[in-house]
Amino acid sequence: DAMNSKPIRFLLWQASTGKTYGLTPNENVMFAHGYVYGCGNNEPLILSMNGSERQQIELQAGWNWVSTHLDLTATRGDVNTCMSAAKPWTEGDLIKNPNTRQFSTYNETNDVFTGTLTNLHHSQIYMVYAANANTMRVSGEILSEDSMKISVRGDGQWNPMPCMFDQRISITEALSDYYQHASAGDMIKAHNRFATFSKDKRWVGDLTAFQPGEGYLFRRMAPSSVEMKFFKPEMKVDSRKSIVESPSAFTNPQAATNMTMIAMINDGMSATASLNDVNDVLKVYVGDELAAVAEPIDSLYFLTIQSDRIGELRFEIDGQEYTPINAEGNKRVAIHYVSDAHHGSLLAPIVLKKDDNRPYKIIENQHVIIIRNNEKYDVTGKKL
Repeated sequence: DAMNSKPIRFLLWQASTGKTYGLTPNENVMFAHGYVYGCGNNEPLILSMNGSERQQIELQAGWNWVSTHLDLTATRGDVNTCMSAAKPWTEGDLIKNPNTRQFSTYNETNDVFTGTLTNLHHSQIYMVYAANANTMRVSGEILSEDSMKISVRGDGQWNPMPCMFDQRISITEALSDYYQHASAGDMIKAHNRFATFSKDKRWVGDLTAFQPGEGYLFRRMAPSSVEMKFFKPEMKVDSRKSIVESPSAFTNPQAATNMTMIAMINDGMSATASLNDVNDVLKVYVGDELAAVAEPIDSLYFLTIQSDRIGELRFEIDGQEYTPINAEGNKRVAIHYVSDAHHGSLLAPIVLKKDDNRPYKIIENQHVIIIRNNEKYDVTGKKL
């Protein structure tokens, strides 16, 4: 009885592309127990492609950064019209725009999202909290290439960076229009990985590709704002694989925010070079909460630290604690979790030293200096 008189919607899944499209019947179809459409003297029901498409975004239990590659103009992006889910939402599920600070929460009694965030747009990203794993569905039209552009502010500000592509695409290809405007230190980050632009004009880090449905934040270091355009790539042969695959990486779904860091391990020989084993896995904690896990990439750790806690960061490899040290290598420093903060660079990473009392060496003014108990000695053992 609960289903009677409810409208029925029709979808077409296209196997060759893996896409789902909306179908429009030539008459309103309502659920009615025992009723038969299109039989007997009735004309068959005609289903027509209405041009709309449905994007499916997989949500893990907890926080997710999402975006859409669809034009939501037809529904004005109304949250309760263009957005649905494969399973019922849970009371308290939430969607918020980190750029505008607007949000809405799900009210189970009325079966709607209510709040200051009433409309979605393809130029924004959203943080979605789901109490249970679910599949978010966004309905809209195919985005025209003329609409695939955003404006990004400079001066180190974070900008929303949606994925406007319907297939997985490399960071280099996706940001090709921005290449002429890029400068060292520019950064793009997802919920659990990031990449930075190097002096030799490459994107370096563990974020290597845009994934449909994911949302990103982008930081431009130059002072001016620029318009960034995106161009649709040609459909890959195995488009379905391109759309659904995602890189494996540690994630902390209980955290909505993150901070980033480029770090290296001091091996006891020099504070400017790391010879750590390539299999060393670095873990970062905020209090007792595991907030990041990373393996080295060319001797550097690209840490996306995910937490909502306030506290000092603690670093660990194989149960052994490591401590950040200053540029001179003679003093321990404390680094605290601050949302959207960044520490270290490709040329000057944060140096982590094993937390023990053994002496270690640094290079200072092109001379080898030995640090013992936070005091400096030359190679002959003379205290400096």
